[in-house]
Amino acid sequence: MFERYPESKALFSRVNVDHPESPEWRAHLVRIDSGLDILINLMEDPSVLYKEIEHLANQHAAKDGMKAIYIKVS
Repeated sequence: MFERYPESKALFSRVNVDHPESPEWRAHLVRIDSGLDILINLMEDPSVLYKEIEHLANQHAAKDGMKAIYIKVS
């Protein structure tokens, strides 16, 4: 995402995106990994999975500067 849309890095300034070895950035990556783990484990319960995806979508949509193109799978 950062290579295709360098301006998207601004969304991650609070987690020290410019310093990939920083504790802030590494902690953020752990949160991403944990979120993916939750989604994978909910795949056997589609109704709960849908609600979790909806929750995550709402959290990310609320971020000022977030654009759908940043997370589009191509």
